[in-house]
Amino acid sequence: MSTWCGAGGRSAEELLDNLTERLDNDAETERRVVAHRADEDQPATPERLSKEEGAMTQIGTHVLDATSGMPAAGVPVTLTGADGAATAEGVTDDDGRIGDLYTGELSGVCRLRFDTASYFAAHGSPASIPKSSSPSKSVGQQPDTTCRCCCLRTPIRPTEGAERVGHHPGKTQYGKAENRVVRIYRDSPRHEIRDINVSTCLRGDFSAAYLAGDQSDVLPTDTQKQTVYAYAKEKGLTSIENYGLELARHFVHDVGPVQAARIEVDEFAWQRVVVDGVEHDHTGSAKGEEVRTAAITVDGDSEWVVGGLKDLVILKSTGSEFAGFLTDPYTVLEPTPDRVMATSPGGTVAVQQPAGEWSVDWDGVYAGVKNELVKQFAVVHSLALQQTLYEMGKGRAGAIPGDRGGAAVGAEQASTSATTCRDLAWKTTNEVFNADDRPYGLIQATVTRDDATAMGPRGTVSSDGCAELPARPAC
Repeated sequence: MSTWCGAGGRSAEELLDNLTERLDNDAETERRVVAHRADEDQPATPERLSKEEGAMTQIGTHVLDATSGMPAAGVPVTLTGADGAATAEGVTDDDGRIGDLYTGELSGVCRLRFDTASYFAAHGSPASIPKSSSPSKSVGQQPDTTCRCCCLRTPIRPTEGAERVGHHPGKTQYGKAENRVVRIYRDSPRHEIRDINVSTCLRGDFSAAYLAGDQSDVLPTDTQKQTVYAYAKEKGLTSIENYGLELARHFVHDVGPVQAARIEVDEFAWQRVVVDGVEHDHTGSAKGEEVRTAAITVDGDSEWVVGGLKDLVILKSTGSEFAGFLTDPYTVLEPTPDRVMATSPGGTVAVQQPAGEWSVDWDGVYAGVKNELVKQFAVVHSLALQQTLYEMGKGRAGAIPGDRGGAAVGAEQASTSATTCRDLAWKTTNEVFNADDRPYGLIQATVTRDDATAMGPRGTVSSDGCAELPARPAC
């Protein structure tokens, strides 16, 4: 918000005429004119007004909306006297003017207050400056005073003819990512270790935090982190699926503003070391075979569990071929009837049911799913990795409890190929290979049982289950 007052109430045309008349003034004459005008344009101070006591003053005002370049109609204006009491009130007309807000005697410093809040509210925009701090002008005993106010919402004027576009927060979510938790059970001399990585993601109406910095509905991410650790003790870690369900239910049902929660858990397996042929009671080593995963979503009265694994690497030295594929001028790959196939299968199995107790042996389901995955990879003579992937998905879906199952399966293919050294004196007979240092091919598929309940977006591979955004966005 900014204000300015025309010198002596003169219009722009009057000022221009006056300056034109002064173009021919010599230096001395111009100095006298400037000194005279400077005295006339001095602000209305109490000392100056005291010399003009009893003079009649007419006060008007003109308000311009600088964002549109148009007069601001309907702005309430109040003139207050030196004692702060309202002396006159008015509302700007269609031209943004109040021609005769007040005529009469004034003494001391008076102020004009512009209620820009009501003006902007009527036009669907928040006021840049509310009424309590609206701009004011000191006015004095001049015969004719016009005060002008420019109402600003933004220093940038909109493009000519452009529509005004409002903004509002879209879907929002937040949480705490990758809290590493190690839970050691010491109930007996033979200790048990559960090693997990937990990410939380909460969804709800947190618009006040975005619009006004109001954190009253925001549960701190540090509180989420502390809850993750506390629940490892209070609720236990018998399985990552049950642990995730307990955690998600707490955030949704016990924290008012939270409408949905997604908990992602990765578990890292440990095994006991063997000392003199006997497993040690409290010493272990990381297995490093694969990472067990679970993503749990609680949204209202529905719950989803998406379990899976990642980082498992398996290889078959025969029983795989690749031929008959589409070629173009850039194809250099040779077809082969026998190849080594290595892959890092990853993926999920999804289960959904209304909120409540889950009568599922999650450890048994995981073991069964992994067994089917490895079995199908081994026994299927693969004409294409997609064919093997589908058979693996069928095996997974069949291992899901009840009739709620579906499987979302993805596999990263780590290709190997026979090394051909035609220019060298030696040759290999499909025994020495060049192996990539990591999987580069990426093949994904979803396999769903015909009798399975539709999972919805929270049971899919790519959803985070919280706001239909990629998993672990910023949580």
